[in-house]
Amino acid sequence: MTIAAISSPFRATAGRSSLTDFSKARPRTAQRPAKLQLTRKGRLVLIGIPSMILAAALLALVGLFTSPVLAGSTAPSSVDAVQVTVLQGDSLWSIAEAVAPGQDPRETIEQIQELNVIDGKTLRVGQEIFVPVHP
Repeated sequence: MTIAAISSPFRATAGRSSLTDFSKARPRTAQRPAKLQLTRKGRLVLIGIPSMILAAALLALVGLFTSPVLAGSTAPSSVDAVQVTVLQGDSLWSIAEAVAPGQDPRETIEQIQELNVIDGKTLRVGQEIFVPVHP
């Protein structure tokens, strides 16, 4: 019987295969994350949009504080007025008719309410109010 030598593409060296030889392998190094680089559009998104939102919020805040001032800035037209004490049985209608007999009492009542900042139509006895003087 003859023994034939079998050739192998791998060489065995001192009991180790070359496939399992780790001595020549490179040691792994910790990989650093890639550095972030922003494009022009990226900067716009990251900086521009939040800046515009902040500007809009500031404008809304300014508008919130200035709108009551603008709403109340209309001053009533200058009217000559005298101070009158309310007596028993007086009403805005009776006072308006006494002060301006030739005019519509509703207009005079509105002027009296504006001059005295009266919301309702009730008056108290002894209350002092300003009444417009009509020539």
